[in-house]
Amino acid sequence: MSKRVRSLQRMLSVQSKLESLEAAKLAKIQRSMDALTAEETDLIARLNGVAMPGAMFARSAFTRLHHGAIRSGELAEKKRRQSEAVSARARKVKLCETMLQAAQTEARLRGERDALSEILAVLPFRTDGASL
Repeated sequence: MSKRVRSLQRMLSVQSKLESLEAAKLAKIQRSMDALTAEETDLIARLNGVAMPGAMFARSAFTRLHHGAIRSGELAEKKRRQSEAVSARARKVKLCETMLQAAQTEARLRGERDALSEILAVLPFRTDGASL
């Protein structure tokens, strides 16, 4: 196996691991968004369940909902950027796979050409160029 093929295999391995890390980061952001949504839903349900919420509870709930909305926007932007990073990494992995496949094909063809040259070297040929 040629140095180029081994190098491309290592590069593909690294790119695949990085792709997994990018996907894990995206999943973590999604879990954070889900937890925030669940917290907001719970808070709204508690506000709606109380006939007349106390002023302190209502103010605290409003503050938490406000901060949650801000956090939700931040997470949405973070998720968008991370999704772009995952897509970019997937493109790099695909490029590495294509380069590796081309290098493997080239190495295989080179080996077949060398083997054919060896076979042709031992075959007897007539002097006029036609085979026996």
